[in-house]
Amino acid sequence: MKYGETSLILDMLTREQGRRSFIIGGVRKAASRISPGLLKPMALIDIVAYDRPDRELNRLKEVRADFVYEHLPFELVRGTIGLFMIELVQKAVRVSEPDYELFDFVALAFSELDGTEASTGTWHLAFALHLAGFLGFAPSGWHDAERPCFDLKLGRFSAGHGQPERLLDADTSRLLGDLLELDVTESHRVQASRSQRLALADGIVRYYQYHVDGFAGLNSLEVLRAVMKS
Repeated sequence: MKYGETSLILDMLTREQGRRSFIIGGVRKAASRISPGLLKPMALIDIVAYDRPDRELNRLKEVRADFVYEHLPFELVRGTIGLFMIELVQKAVRVSEPDYELFDFVALAFSELDGTEASTGTWHLAFALHLAGFLGFAPSGWHDAERPCFDLKLGRFSAGHGQPERLLDADTSRLLGDLLELDVTESHRVQASRSQRLALADGIVRYYQYHVDGFAGLNSLEVLRAVMKS
């Protein structure tokens, strides 16, 4: 977020201290020693910051790239998938203490999304489902003939006798179950049509609304819907 004439306020997920906010001054000047390009959404960076526990907003001292993207910011579909993922992290992850496994999962998902040569059509879906596990509401059970539907409120596969508005249909539930069986980087092995992927994306947003207080939805979902043509 722009602040004043030359500063930025940054919302970050950090490995050492969870979600933190920082201010960095002078970065929007022409002669800034820190490139504003390092501070765009999804950037993976190393930082040195002043740390005052009594302040919610601390100041960044140094910034350098930790990983340089080759494709993610420059390709429409891949970049839109990344924006879906980063908006989900921003709205759902609220830890303010170290969670190394969570951070490493998120960082690896972005760096691997940049480099993969496989299909990315289900990447964001697998990411969202596995992220839920780190946040304490991992989907449970398994999809089979006796439990063909996923109950979004209970977070498990069921016989489908619950309230219809909280159940995913059998096809969408099967896709969810298939993606849970694979790491995010292997999600390309799951074949799904555009309509199936969009149905699951809608279901995942509803799933997060049930389990994350104040989760209103994702603006990037509509962009993703427009971009993903097949």
